[in-house]
Amino acid sequence: MLDIWLPTYAKLIDSVRNQPPENIVNMPVSCFITSSGGWDWSKIDPYVSTDVHNSIAAILPTINDRSDCLRWRNTRDGAFSIKSAYASLSVRNNTSGSVSCHRLHRKLTDNAMCPRCGREEETALHALRDCDSVADLWMRFLNPQRWNAFFSLDLCEWIEWNRRVHAGNDISENWQTTFGVAVWHIWKNRNLIVFENHIPNMQDLFFQILYMVKDTLLCKETMGNMISKSSKAFRMIGWKPPDREKVKCNVDGPVFKSTNTAGCGGVVRDASGNFIFSFGHRLGSCDIIWAELNGVLDGLELLWCKGFRSVTLECDSEEALELIKNGTADNHPCSGLVHCIRDCINRCWNVDLQHVYREANRAADLMAKLSHSFPEGLQSFDAPHAELGSILSFDLSGLLLPRLCVC
Repeated sequence: MLDIWLPTYAKLIDSVRNQPPENIVNMPVSCFITSSGGWDWSKIDPYVSTDVHNSIAAILPTINDRSDCLRWRNTRDGAFSIKSAYASLSVRNNTSGSVSCHRLHRKLTDNAMCPRCGREEETALHALRDCDSVADLWMRFLNPQRWNAFFSLDLCEWIEWNRRVHAGNDISENWQTTFGVAVWHIWKNRNLIVFENHIPNMQDLFFQILYMVKDTLLCKETMGNMISKSSKAFRMIGWKPPDREKVKCNVDGPVFKSTNTAGCGGVVRDASGNFIFSFGHRLGSCDIIWAELNGVLDGLELLWCKGFRSVTLECDSEEALELIKNGTADNHPCSGLVHCIRDCINRCWNVDLQHVYREANRAADLMAKLSHSFPEGLQSFDAPHAELGSILSFDLSGLLLPRLCVC
């Protein structure tokens, strides 16, 4: 309870509704797992809210001997990046406050003054607009009739105003692009001065901005031409039965926004298109890729336990299939699920994973949506639900649905 391991919470001890005894507070996560590999809710539920319960329920308990690892929680894949760190700091700090003052507070500098002019405290607006040399640079791109408005707004109003208004002169016809490129270069130039002791040269900076704007607009025009030339056509999509001697499992995993919970489900059929079994799993709070991967794992485990040794599994999430195919780093949020799936595939059986469009995955989509009303945990069904009958008949008939695809 003293570590940060839930995706949307800090330390678990900070989210309890009833204070647990000291011996439970200091237990590792492994002590909250039953001998069968599930969560021991008798040790968890007395102390946590329903929201925390749902967040824990979506996590697959680790039952192998993989070691703990550090994970950066400000990116989707758990890997650290400068961009995500900067974004995290920007959220925590008041961006209209003093830039160098924040660095002074964090003991990264002993001087809160502007590194360009050295006369005023460096705020975000001073660094990006109001420093004399920067203001002179802006005037070279601005329509003089817009100067007063441009230099009078506070930070948030300034950004929004430049997003809406064409404030440029003849050399900056596309103002939104010019503004974005200029802000980026001005901030980059400021960082070079601070961290690499560069000598500021505003004339060079002017031409750097000018040329990048031209390159950006040229790339945009080129990409627009490429997109307009790419042809699209309708394709007829439908479910196809597996090869003889095989069974096919279709899986899906939606997130229910109304309850902030997720589920997954699937349907297994034989080479003649006949129903074999279906399943659904009401998960806790997680994102859609986690739900999709849970659907794959549930489908594979059920197929293995029921004795099938030659299977095709179809999923409409290309991202999930890529993670399974290529694997993940240990600090990826889905690494535990992906490792379990890959271990399952590597057993002594024939497994073929395939991507399909959602038009061919409607039966699994229905079971995944129905899972919202199931009891918590994995449920398997030997007879099809009434709502599933029409979809099974449609698929069995070989009927197709249109989908607009890029050729």
